[in-house]
Amino acid sequence: MLATGARFRSRVLPNPIRGVDLKHGDIYLFMSGKWVPHPWGGPLYQKNFQTYNTMESCRDEIHAGPPYQSGGPFTHIKVVQPPFEVKGFGSYDTGGVPWFQTGIGNYPVKYVGGFSNPQFLGVPYPNSIFENSETLLATNYLLPSLANWSSQAYKKTKPVLERGDVLVSIAESRDIPRMLRSTSETFASSWRSIQRAHRAFGSHTNRISPQMLPKAAAEDFLNLEFGWKPFVKDISKLIDTFQHAGRHFDRIKRENGQWVRRRRTLLEGEPTYTRVDGNYGQRCSPITGWLANGYMFRDLPRWEIGRIDSTHVTTVGSFKYYRPEFDYTLGDTHSSKLAGIGRHLTLYGARVSPSNVYQAMPWSWLIDWFSNAGEVIDGYSDYIVDGMVAKYLYLMHHTVTTERLTQVLPFKTGDVTLTWDRVIEVKRREEANSPYGFSLSGTALSLRQMAILAAIGLSGKFPSISP
Repeated sequence: MLATGARFRSRVLPNPIRGVDLKHGDIYLFMSGKWVPHPWGGPLYQKNFQTYNTMESCRDEIHAGPPYQSGGPFTHIKVVQPPFEVKGFGSYDTGGVPWFQTGIGNYPVKYVGGFSNPQFLGVPYPNSIFENSETLLATNYLLPSLANWSSQAYKKTKPVLERGDVLVSIAESRDIPRMLRSTSETFASSWRSIQRAHRAFGSHTNRISPQMLPKAAAEDFLNLEFGWKPFVKDISKLIDTFQHAGRHFDRIKRENGQWVRRRRTLLEGEPTYTRVDGNYGQRCSPITGWLANGYMFRDLPRWEIGRIDSTHVTTVGSFKYYRPEFDYTLGDTHSSKLAGIGRHLTLYGARVSPSNVYQAMPWSWLIDWFSNAGEVIDGYSDYIVDGMVAKYLYLMHHTVTTERLTQVLPFKTGDVTLTWDRVIEVKRREEANSPYGFSLSGTALSLRQMAILAAIGLSGKFPSISP
């Protein structure tokens, strides 16, 4: 049986052709009506100086098993730079234009071969991580911060009991008269502005209507963003909850008091391309300007370095909650009218809870812009009202960054576009530090929280928690 505990592993796949002369091509001169090998300019060889093709480092934990029933933190960095093979193989010449060859004379020049040894200069990450395996194994600047994602993980993954926001909507209904008045004033102002413009200038006018002035426009924007949009959204949620109430009731009854495993995708990022650097010139070998003084080109060569990023963020956790009004085992108590009312209050979000009271407060949205007060109160409401806890909760973050060098060689016969890639892949897994999410430590738990954990046998899973 393997020993348990933290471990570190690394491996490097060396570059088998490091320091090896690779043939890129041959140079020819057009002499006496035919192409002949250059007397002293070919064939051309270039050395490949990549130290490795693939390198990986991994920090994780060994857990007891099989079966393996627990996990832990995990960090894996992988760098791949495939052998920079010769690309763009073809025949390229000066199109009959002679070029002076020292000691030989003026003759048209032709190159038959390809290009390699791309120069990745100006890339976001230091080139040292691609040149020295020890540099990568000791680094941490490749690891993204997970703070923003860990604050969302518990909220986005936990089971949802409340499908509507009735209590909050009732509290915010006091703003409906003001919303109606503001909107009607906007419509009236727009109509008066149109009438005045037509009277003064006819149908062709560039006058700015009063409602488009900065103050009026700002008021209308706030009225839309924090008035009508949330109101319409609440109505839509209420209708959806009513239409699918039976399905929601069945799910909550089925899950009530049971461990429920849930997986969520927080971000499925599409690859995005960012231009990092670029200019005129040649960043691969051999340099064709040296071969024929640039006469092979109809324009200047150009290069570009870009960065392609993609990010995938997921969570997985096991949760339990308990609401007595959804407990079938209570018999007549479950079937009572009071229990039925309780089920509807829970589903439609009409019950009084710390979370609903906070959301109904004026300007609570502004507080959440500058703090995580809303998340803290939501978490408090989860455990004190619903007894919500997590047996485990993991956040997984996966990024792939591709550094791409694109070289365009505008030969007289047409453009030749070459690309070389280097890839950095980082995988991370972070475990919640308490049954109530990532933000609480064992010392921050209340006596009631610890009592709940002891009752369901979870206190031993988190070493810092001891009721």
